[in-house]
Amino acid sequence: MKKMNMLVTICSIILFQTTSFAECNEIEETKKTEECKKTEETKKTVFQFWSRMTLGKVVSSTLETSAIYDIPFAGEWLETVDGGIKITRQLTPFLTGRLNFGVVVNAATVTPDGLPYEHSAKKVTPALLDATLEYKRGGLISSNDTLTFEAGYFPFKYNAQSTNLGEYLFRSGTYPGWLISGFENSIDKPKLAGVHLSYVFGNNFRLKQDLIVNTELEAFPFHDINLTYIATPSIGNIVDLGLGVQFARFIPVDPRKTTLGNDPLYRNKYDPKIGYLDPVTNDTVRYTFTGTKLMARASFDFKQLFGGIPAFFGKEDLKIYGEAAFLGVKNYKGWYEDPKERVPSMLGINWFTNQFLSYGIIPGVMGYFLEPVESNKISKAGILGGVGVVTGVGTWLLEHFLKINTKLDVISFEIERYKTPYANCLDNIWKTSSPVPYLTGRPSPAFPRYDRDWNDSLAQKDDDIRWSVYMSKKLGKYLRLSGQVACDHTPKIWYSPWPAPQSAKFVDMVPKSKDWYFMTRLSIYF
Repeated sequence: MKKMNMLVTICSIILFQTTSFAECNEIEETKKTEECKKTEETKKTVFQFWSRMTLGKVVSSTLETSAIYDIPFAGEWLETVDGGIKITRQLTPFLTGRLNFGVVVNAATVTPDGLPYEHSAKKVTPALLDATLEYKRGGLISSNDTLTFEAGYFPFKYNAQSTNLGEYLFRSGTYPGWLISGFENSIDKPKLAGVHLSYVFGNNFRLKQDLIVNTELEAFPFHDINLTYIATPSIGNIVDLGLGVQFARFIPVDPRKTTLGNDPLYRNKYDPKIGYLDPVTNDTVRYTFTGTKLMARASFDFKQLFGGIPAFFGKEDLKIYGEAAFLGVKNYKGWYEDPKERVPSMLGINWFTNQFLSYGIIPGVMGYFLEPVESNKISKAGILGGVGVVTGVGTWLLEHFLKINTKLDVISFEIERYKTPYANCLDNIWKTSSPVPYLTGRPSPAFPRYDRDWNDSLAQKDDDIRWSVYMSKKLGKYLRLSGQVACDHTPKIWYSPWPAPQSAKFVDMVPKSKDWYFMTRLSIYF
């Protein structure tokens, strides 16, 4: 009997161990399968195709009479078609590769007077929008922090609310203090080549810090190294702040080009365009493209004070935001003595997307302010206002009875003041590699006198104010409609023949505060 019990016990142990081994093997196989699935999901590649068709018109554009090679843009229609493919590859749980490239077809090239129209033939240009390797990981120090590192050619935006104006750190120069903006240029984000380190921590109080080292690719001289630091504290969803500094061209790759006058090869033939010539001592103060930019910005979402988003409001409604920058903290004798002339600032507000307050009011208001003939303002505002009211009522009925979302996603009004006395122009930078501002109304276009008529005597008072009205609406998952009416810093060179040995095309497309254009765009994503 004892032997029988012992045999049963041994068999039970063997059977238990066999079962355990089987279960262990099954568990191991399950783990391996899950790991394989996770690895396969990790290495998943996502393709996204996109296309955009853009059409607009320059309604008013002042021609600089002193710039004898300037191209008239008033009344010109502008059209571009672009498209491409965005590829995202998840290499590991923390490492991602991105590639976004396409082609731009410009069918709206404006030709200078006197040149054959073949110069206005369409331009087909390849476009690289993103080519980046990104490492992203959370929970390094606490449970609510994230570290991101990306290297390559990447888009970057620090002013989330800006639809056109602003984003000064990466869309400006120092000496001279030029600006660039344009239809959806801010939304598409400036493209930077270099490395970007970002660290975010916090929940209700959140702090994001960005450190960027990039090489200069937008304006001559190329390849200089920029260093930028931006701190972005935010409190809940109500307040979002930003402080930044950029040491522009703090490492000049070729100092002869960044600070002229050190080498006879790069000494401009129109002296003293390399700097300021003192009329008493005849000493020259050499200017440089190197400078320090400062930036401060803030945005407020007042809807959140109501404890969320009331039904009357859209998600982006009633956000107020602003930005100011100091383009070059150092003063130079001559052209750059007054620091107030190097401070652009902008203010924006997202208007109500309610049908009555958007479709019903905006057309009449814009019709009044954009009508150039004073006697026609009331009648034009009345006609457009009436059409707007009918549209507002119709779209509200569609949403109320047929449950069709007819509200716009965002309507933004932005206004900018930049009290520089000089034209917003990169002409001297590109054509004479000079940090001296471009002058209008000069005594002789061929041989300008840069040793006379300094500062306020050449001040322009009719181009300090720029403005923009932007609207956007998504139609399902695959379509988006957007439009803009603006007086901004869109460069003429975007719609002009290239190269530009003679034509003064580096001025703004709408250079005066009274000038304006409109643009519309259909974007497709699939």
